[in-house]
Amino acid sequence: QDAAVREGVSAADVRQRFEQNIPVKRLGDPAEMGAAVAFLASQQAAYITGTALRLDGGATPVL
Repeated sequence: QDAAVREGVSAADVRQRFEQNIPVKRLGDPAEMGAAVAFLASQQAAYITGTALRLDGGATPVL
């Protein structure tokens, strides 16, 4: 909301502009974050160590 006030636009406009820059074109929802946490806590992820799991819809550029 601070960005909206600074730019003189609505919070919905700021959110829409932000979402347009994410490759999947939307924000993640809490269930998607929870599913990732549940997976990492499961036996299926027992061999995963020392990694960062990005839950950002592709917003972080990968080099």
